[in-house]
Amino acid sequence: MQVFRIFSQFDAAEKARDALLDAGFKSDSLELTARTDEAGGVRGNFVAGNAKQGAAADGNYDANFAEVSHGGVYLLSVFAGSADAADHAIAMMEQFGGRDMASGVA
Repeated sequence: MQVFRIFSQFDAAEKARDALLDAGFKSDSLELTARTDEAGGVRGNFVAGNAKQGAAADGNYDANFAEVSHGGVYLLSVFAGSADAADHAIAMMEQFGGRDMASGVA
């Protein structure tokens, strides 16, 4: 049985994956995939033109690019051996903000 949850933040998805591993799910039963924008970060992205003026001249790279924020959808799937294990995995993922793909509800 395979169950999924979507996350809007990579850190939350990664924490959910780590919690599942700590709970005894095998690493080969978990899959975390990212669907991100090919243009790069939505903040701290020189391509998007949101750089602070004069940063290149004063060498302040971090002022523009240290806090890159990526947008996207992160999908965590779990291959569970039973319905009880699947329910447990769903509950754990939802603790970290995982949402049901069909309803969009956590």
